[in-house]
Order: sequence, then C-alpha cells, then structure tokens
Amino acid sequence: MTDLLQRLRERKLVQWALAYIAAAFALIQVSDVVAQQFEWPDGVRRGVTIALAVGFLVTLVLAWYHGERGAQHVSGTELLIVAVLLAIGGGVMWRLAPKSLDASHVLPKPSATVAADRKSIAVLPFANLSSDKDSGYFADGMRDMILTRLAAIGDLKVISRTSTDRYGVHPEDIRTVALQLGVASVLEGSVQKAGNQVLINLQLIDAGSDTHLWAQAYTRAIDDIFGVEGEIAQTVAEALHAKLSDAEQKVIADRPTSDAQAFDLFLRAEQVRHAAATAQSAEGLDRAIALYRQAVARDPKFALAWAELAYSQAQLYWFGGTDTATMQDLAEATAADARRALDLQPTLAEASLAMGFFQYYVRLDFAAALAAFEKSLRAKPNDSDALLAMGLITRRLSRFDEAIRHFTAANRIDPRNQGIAATLTTTLVLARHYSQAAAVTARELALDPGNTDAVANAALQKLILHDDLAGAEAALHGDDPHIRLIRAELLRAQRKFDAAIAIVEEIPDTPENFYSGRVDTKSRILGTLYLDSGRADIARPLLLDAREKIVLANAKVPDDHPAAAETRLELALVDASLGDTASALELTRRALELPATRPEKNYLGWVDVAGLATRVYARARRADLAVPLLQKLLDSPGTGWQVSHAGLRLDPDFAPIRDDPAFQALIRAHPGSGDIAG
Repeated sequence: MTDLLQRLRERKLVQWALAYIAAAFALIQVSDVVAQQFEWPDGVRRGVTIALAVGFLVTLVLAWYHGERGAQHVSGTELLIVAVLLAIGGGVMWRLAPKSLDASHVLPKPSATVAADRKSIAVLPFANLSSDKDSGYFADGMRDMILTRLAAIGDLKVISRTSTDRYGVHPEDIRTVALQLGVASVLEGSVQKAGNQVLINLQLIDAGSDTHLWAQAYTRAIDDIFGVEGEIAQTVAEALHAKLSDAEQKVIADRPTSDAQAFDLFLRAEQVRHAAATAQSAEGLDRAIALYRQAVARDPKFALAWAELAYSQAQLYWFGGTDTATMQDLAEATAADARRALDLQPTLAEASLAMGFFQYYVRLDFAAALAAFEKSLRAKPNDSDALLAMGLITRRLSRFDEAIRHFTAANRIDPRNQGIAATLTTTLVLARHYSQAAAVTARELALDPGNTDAVANAALQKLILHDDLAGAEAALHGDDPHIRLIRAELLRAQRKFDAAIAIVEEIPDTPENFYSGRVDTKSRILGTLYLDSGRADIARPLLLDAREKIVLANAKVPDDHPAAAETRLELALVDASLGDTASALELTRRALELPATRPEKNYLGWVDVAGLATRVYARARRADLAVPLLQKLLDSPGTGWQVSHAGLRLDPDFAPIRDDPAFQALIRAHPGSGDIAG
C-alpha cells in the first residue's frame, strides 16, 4: 500500500484529478447557463456531464502513463488521442442514448424568433369587403385555398390557420405577429365579391422592415376563379425564393373543380367545419357534411370535397355521431368516401389524411393510420393536422419521445394552437420530461395569460408533480367554466364540498361546459359532490339522472368504438356511487376486456381506462382489486396524469379504501415527487 501511495505521488495523480474536476465544474456551470438561454433538452445537458466523466478517466490514464515526477508534459499527439477518444465516446453515446437526447426535442420559441427563416410565411385572415357580409365564408375560403397550396411547398415554413386566425384582419403590429409566429414574411389580403366578379387584393410584407415585398390585385369572374389560388401561391413562393419540385408544381397548379356552385358549397362547408372543430360540435359537423355532399353531387370528381367529407365523418364518428346517422352508417360512409377521394386523386394530401383518420378513429388500425398520415405529410409538409395525428398515434403506442417530436414539429408551424401546445405539455409529463412541460406552459402563458389550457396545466402540474395543493389553487385564475371546474375539484380534494357545489351549480349545463365520455356530466359531478359530503338523499336523484343519460350514450357507442370502454366505465362509476356494486364490477370487467383497452394494441387507451377502473373499484370498496391495478399503473410509463401521490392522498374517489392497510402501504411506497426537474 505504501509503494502504491508513493507511485501515486510521483505521478501527481491527485493534482491532475483536482485540476480536471475544477475545470470540468466550471465548464458545467457555463454550459448550464447556455442551456437555459437556448432551452436545450435535459438529455443534452446530461450528455455534457457524461462526456466530461469520460474525459476524467482518460486524464487519469494519461497521468499514470507519464510516470516520474515532473514528467507530466502532454504532447500534441496525446492531446489528439484524447480528442479522438472523446469524439468516439460522444458518437457512441449519441447512437446509444435514448431519444430524449435528440436535438429535435428542443422546443420552439415563438415569442423570440428574431432570426426567422427567410422562407417562412404567415397568411393572415382576409378582409371581406363584399357588401353582402354573409359572404365572409368566401374570403375565408380563398385564404385557406392559398394557404393549402403554400403548405405543400417543402422549402417553405408555412404557419397553420389556427395560429394566424388569432390576429384577425390587418393587425397593427406586424412585427410582433411575425415574432410570435416565427416567420419573416406575412401575407395580407382582402376579397370583394360583387355579382359575378371577384376582386382579390394581396400584399406580401417583410416583417422585419415592415416593407412590401410584393403586391397585386386579381380580378376574376366567379366562373373563372378556379386556379387563382395556385397562381397566387406560385408568385408568393417566387418572391420568397422557394424551390419547388415537379410534384409541388403540379399540386399548386391543380384545379380542384370547375363547377362554380360546387366550389361555393365546398367553401361554405369548410367554414362550418372549422367552426364545428373549434367548438367540438357534432351538430356543426353534421351541417358541414350535408354541404360537402351537395358539393360532390354537383361535381362527382371533386376529390378534395370527397376527402373533407370523409374527414368530417371520421370526426363525427369519434364524437359519437348524431341522430342523423348510425355509427355503422358513419363508419361505412367514411371508408367509402375516403377511398373515392384516393381513387380520384391518389397523391392528394387531404385524401390520405382522411383515410388515416378512418383507420385511426374507426378501425383503430394504428399502423395503417400512421402510414396514411406519413403519406399525407410527404404531399403537404406544412400540415399540422398530420403531424398532430402522428403524435397521437405514436403516443397511444407508448412511443412517447417519438410523439413529442411530432407534437413539437406541429407546434412549430402552429405555435398559437392551444390544443397542440396542451397536447405537447401533457405528453411531456407522461414521458416525465417535467421541466420541458413547465417551459411550454410558461411560454403559452407569456403569449396569452388567459390561455385556459395553459392555466389549467400550470395548476395541475403543481398538484400532480409537486403535491402542491396551495400552489395549484394560486395558479388558477379566470372565470372560464373549465377553470371553475378545476377549482371545484381542488376544493373537493380539500373536502370543502359546499364551496365546490356552489361553483358547479353556477356553471350553465351545456355540452361545451360538461362533456365527458360522450355524455353530459353535470348531474354526475353534483351527485358525487353531495354523496361525498354525506347528503345521499340529494345525491341519489342527481346520480339517477346521470345514469339515464349515460345509458343512452352507451347505446349509441358500439363495443369497437375507441370510447366504448370509457363510456361503460362512466356508467360503472355511477353504479358504484349508487351502491350497485355487482353492476359496477361487471361493467368494469367488460370494459377492461374490450379490444381498445389492450395495452399491446392501444397502450394509452389502457392507461386511461385502467385509471377509471381503479376509481370504480375504490367506490365499490374493493381495495383487493384497486390496489394491484394502482400498483401496475404506478410501475408503468406514461401514467403520471392518471395516478400520483397527490391523487392517492387527496382524491375523494379513493376515500372508501384509504384506510385499507394495502392502500396505505401503496402511498408510503410512492412518496410525493417534490420539485422534480428533468
């Protein structure tokens, strides 16, 4: 041992080690500052630390190698060897590291895009200058047709309409709009329709200098309007110096129809569908479908109308349909119309998108859906709908990091779409990338403090991730019904039932405010609150009313529907609350056996359904069934929103089994997450 210590002193190993550690520590501090400024993902930060650890081992080997005291001079050759070793180690780490180290996980910064790509553009809503103000659909439609053509150009970054709609017509501060959207150019315009004539005025603006790059007026007869959107897109692309492939040239030049009335019906349908999607209105989709059908009746070769018809029917199927068509009729019509669109125009992006949603929403064939969405994205590279759909599918298959990359890409071209940002945040939490989730939420609130999705996410993250009930309450602000319902839920967790009941009672009972599992849930929420507060006499009629509505909803949803298990469990939860344990357990057993709940087929679907099942078991006072399933959820990836320490400790749904020894052991085995980062 004495001889070893003497040799260590001779080789100055301790001095080398201390010097390296000091230098590495300084480098880590610097890299951490840079990482925060540029929002590097946590995996990249860990990669820097790993590389420095590899360098430490190499340094010790070199120190030992040099031998005698004073002979530690490092030659240029040896420095080259160290650099090569580090490069090889870094390359191996890059290849073997999980996808969380992928640079594509760096989230976009829509509020600070000073160095925007010169080939990037936002198309703002067009002003409707027609004397007939009801013709606003025509101005919206022409803007969307131009936007669709531009979105097919891979050499451009084109912002989606959901984000640009937020700024309205002719916003005063174009530079701020461009900074928030991350673009260099903005296209503004107006449409005036008078009799058989249409006048379209456009101007392309350089956002940095607020100067016009190009401006032009287009006058067309209604019967000769076809193709003008392609002409405009071509001119804009040339002004931005974008390179177009032969296929892109063909897409831009394509005329979807030559029938003026069919085109008019199509534009009307588009406006109704967009409004229905925003409001999640099944009735609105029904009206859009009727208009699309009139358009294809006028022109049976109108492939784009067939595609949008199929897409709308797939959405309506997902929402649970309406009284105008059975679920089976919707499924068959969606398949036939999507196939018709593809037969008419195999390369049409919207046709592949519609087929993808048929496979996703109706067939639950995620592999076929993913292939269709990938084909759609190749034809239309700036399509946030396709990117979002690809993310949703890969997330259902528990490929969370892959889903995050798709959602991040969608967020880049649709940065003001609150739904995409909320989905990205949720998925980051599912994948346990907590600091990135907090960064997205903070960015959304910086852009729009009234963003209800971001406000809700900020509060729920404090509760679920940090077990911070007080912080969750403080984060909630605003009077939106969704925010008020979360506030009531936090009060319920504190057993302040009267205050929670007062909040829920005041919220109007509309589908926009109360809609879960395809059924109105106000009576169920109120019934549950009264039951938990010990007033079963008031709770029972409310719960019976909820049960009647849920039974009707279940009758509409076939067993192979994606929401079938969730809807069955809504009924099971009410039956358990009413004391009908046998019915609740049987409904839960059947729900867990449905095809859409198998983890290998639909992992995230299983997570959601299993989370609901644990609450049914708890309400039924079956800790022997609830605890093993809770343990499985806690041990599984992607379950952070469904089960947490805070939920186990506070959620009144678990109150009937909270004193059970096995449940208490579960809480002790999974302490609160605290201030998690990374």
